[in-house]
Amino acid sequence: MSKEKRPNPKRKAAAEAAAQLLFTVCALTAILAVVSITLYMIGSGTPAIRQVGLRRILFDSVWEPTAASPRFGILYVILTSLIGTFLAIFLGVPVGIFTAVFLAEAAPTSYLPNYAVLKGELPRIGRIKLVISNYSQYSSRYDAVLRGEKPAIFDPAYAGGCLMDINFYNVLLNVLLFGKPKAARYHANRLPGLSDTSGVMVMEYDGFVSTNAGAKDTWGVNFFQIEGEKGYLYIENGSNGIRSVRTVTKTSDETFNEQPNPDRWFYEVGEMTRLMLADDYD
Repeated sequence: MSKEKRPNPKRKAAAEAAAQLLFTVCALTAILAVVSITLYMIGSGTPAIRQVGLRRILFDSVWEPTAASPRFGILYVILTSLIGTFLAIFLGVPVGIFTAVFLAEAAPTSYLPNYAVLKGELPRIGRIKLVISNYSQYSSRYDAVLRGEKPAIFDPAYAGGCLMDINFYNVLLNVLLFGKPKAARYHANRLPGLSDTSGVMVMEYDGFVSTNAGAKDTWGVNFFQIEGEKGYLYIENGSNGIRSVRTVTKTSDETFNEQPNPDRWFYEVGEMTRLMLADDYD
């Protein structure tokens, strides 16, 4: 059996340090360029301002520098810049807010009451040794794939695929509970010209490994299970919604559910409303 090649932590750290240095140099260069251009414009324009007059430059609407009687009015330029700025704000602020709402909706797991229950139950199962999860849901667009079509949901050009969709919830819950893994490798099932239709993400942590299966080309029982030396935690119906949390040890078997409303949208909307009313966009 061939030994799997793992990323070199030192090489990765060196690459990240080099990238950080490069971006810092680029940022400082950009700042220096802007400052230099500003100083140059002030130095070159001061004599003209003294000769023509600041008021005539700012409030005159005619720009005719080559006329017999030159005029250097930039009022329309100023007004155009202001209108462009306000239009950018008018369009950009709603887009920014809606993007923040979309991202919050796309990753609602940490807002669910049962997520807090899950975190609280983790110490009861002792040192973690294995995490296993599955989220399989046959896509209504997979029949089109079988007919030889290329729907956007499986198109790499549209960031389609299983890992970017339903298996995201498995990966997210791992990161929320255990942080960034030491290493991660995705084993994908792909058809020619398409993104992954199913696959398994293997995430390595200190002392345990997490295997996360996701599929849009089949279906099965969805679950998320965390196994420790003193017991295990079982999430009914998987990571998307955390319907309930079952804690099993050598001396007890308990099931918890702090989400009496079965619709997870109820908790998502409630939390997003609270964040927006509190002006908490961080």
